[in-house]
Amino acid sequence: MPRRSLVRSGSSTRLLHQLVDHADLPALVARLNTRTLTQVIDQIGVAESGPIIAATTPQQMQRLFDEKLWQALGTEATERLSSEAFVEWLEVLLEQGATFTAERIALLGLNFAIAQFARLIEVFDTDRTLIALDADAETFGACRVVPRTPEYWDPLRATLLALADDEAEFLEALLRGLVVGTSRGATQNDALTASADAAEEREQRREADGYVTRASAREFLATARTLDLADIADLNAYSPALRRYFQARSDAPPDIDTATAASVAELERLLAQINSVDTQLRLPQGETSELPLKTLLDELQSNAPIAFERRVEELAYLGNVLIVGAVDCEFTETEAANAALSTANLGAAYLLSQQQVPIDALLRSEPGLIRAFSAGLNILQQIALRTARAVAAVLRDKTVRGRLGARAWLLDDVDSALAELVTSVDLGAFPAAHEALVMASLLFEPEMGQRLKLLVNEYPRLPGAVVPGERVHITTRNFDSLDDLQQVDALLQSLADHIKL
Repeated sequence: MPRRSLVRSGSSTRLLHQLVDHADLPALVARLNTRTLTQVIDQIGVAESGPIIAATTPQQMQRLFDEKLWQALGTEATERLSSEAFVEWLEVLLEQGATFTAERIALLGLNFAIAQFARLIEVFDTDRTLIALDADAETFGACRVVPRTPEYWDPLRATLLALADDEAEFLEALLRGLVVGTSRGATQNDALTASADAAEEREQRREADGYVTRASAREFLATARTLDLADIADLNAYSPALRRYFQARSDAPPDIDTATAASVAELERLLAQINSVDTQLRLPQGETSELPLKTLLDELQSNAPIAFERRVEELAYLGNVLIVGAVDCEFTETEAANAALSTANLGAAYLLSQQQVPIDALLRSEPGLIRAFSAGLNILQQIALRTARAVAAVLRDKTVRGRLGARAWLLDDVDSALAELVTSVDLGAFPAAHEALVMASLLFEPEMGQRLKLLVNEYPRLPGAVVPGERVHITTRNFDSLDDLQQVDALLQSLADHIKL
């Protein structure tokens, strides 16, 4: 496969030389966490990172593959392995030697290997078929291997030969898992199963390393939405899963000498410069800059910096939860950060005024903003459910149905949609709720239909003014105070006035 050309910036070249020329490269690389190591390779490029990759520990290599070889397929789909990236990495591994390559591929596990190679090669039992006698093929024992993409064949063949020499049992198991038998579908199902298993194993490793995984994020959001608000107010500690998360984030790195520690610090400063990253803990600005909670946190930064750092870590966690855990909403990093702070502000206002939770309990001890955010998200879920029930009540009202006149023929379909609407929102199944809302919205003025769509949402936003134009477009912002709930009440009370007659 032809190599991609790489144009390195001066900073990337400096970064490469700083690492490769280090007196003890393995000690320096071993000290880098996955995020920093991934940043380094992103800046230098995979093709130029051979010496660095050769210095990684087996665990680091596995974590690098977890980060670099998976592609997201959208909010609802499972991530999948990238064949092109895998082959590019194989080329770099092979440059470090056949034995190194075989060891590292075997390390990644059989499920990973079957899932990845299934997309790249076909394997035939030579005792059963004479297929695949062309030049782009190789025989390993009783198996004949043919590439699915000829341009990838050279690194694939070299990798399989390396496995044959140094990891023969692993190669045998790999090919046995891929061989095309009498039922081609059975082999495809085996590969799909292996891919699902590899994805699950990756999720478990990432969670242990302090990443917010999709499964853990969705579990957290579902729990926050379904707990009773009084139970949320009574929380006085992190959940076991959340405690493990923060512990993994704060685990001490391996002991290193002073010179290596200085090199790591310089490396991290250089990465920050290259990526224009501010490494200090900061609160989101955006539309949340004037929130009372933001002001309280600013004061906490001066008076109790350790507590402030933990609260910001909690907000970072909550933002990541929204990014990876939302099913029907997509957040950028900035949007997620502001949404997390707004939701925590809403929840804090409720806990302070309605549940008499002391402010120090929210700001100076766990579960801190986790509790405030959970309360706020619970309130948002209630907004969506109240809206769905209000729509159903209005459209089932006899007076309203009588006013519909000639449009009464729609009511049978609308009645069915209303039942689906309320049930779906109650279960948190918002894609189904949106489909039902489309039918119900046929009976409302377009502007009200758009407002309802904003409220019947996995993450509701407060509708604002109408923007002039050919299509109905409404400004929105995050819910962040109890006063916002009064605006929702007023809107729902006016629903009957916005029926299309």
